[in-house]
Amino acid sequence: MPMSRPIASLLLVLLAGGVAEAAAPRPKCLAAPGLQVVYAERADSVGSTILVQSLKPGETRPCGFQKRAGDYAVGGPDDADYVLGLAGSILVLDQGTGPDRTLALYDLAARRVALTRAYDSDAPVAITPTQISFAGIVGPATAATCPAFREYKKNGLEAVLVREVTVRLPCLAETAAGAPRCIPQQ
Repeated sequence: MPMSRPIASLLLVLLAGGVAEAAAPRPKCLAAPGLQVVYAERADSVGSTILVQSLKPGETRPCGFQKRAGDYAVGGPDDADYVLGLAGSILVLDQGTGPDRTLALYDLAARRVALTRAYDSDAPVAITPTQISFAGIVGPATAATCPAFREYKKNGLEAVLVREVTVRLPCLAETAAGAPRCIPQQ
């Protein structure tokens, strides 16, 4: 059976010892008054490259990593930070490389992390200009609070309880609501 042209071309490249480099991800941008956040996942390591660009009133800049005076990076080349969104001057980040994740709220005005919480990264994170809601881990589970506790333990996992957590902005006041539910963690 004859080989299709694309498969034959790929085989020739692989047999010749060449591997096509993956294209670098295109940057994405988020805007807030006086700033623009440019980010892209790194092709060669974990996390995202994140650049905060200062904007003058009424100024716009193309979505790209052109750095000028007043601009600054969030995180370093070895940080596993992934941008989830922007709520005013709070950059919402997912942090980590494994299944157990941290949600970080980075205050762009203060240039520092304002809040971190362990959370269930499989549940949605809702971001609005006035609040961030997520499934926050509120503590360990027990056999009495988690129907699957024994199953999780048998599989070498820990059981934790999560509840819907809302962080109000700009004060960073937290509230937890709803019944807790149990999830496994490593």
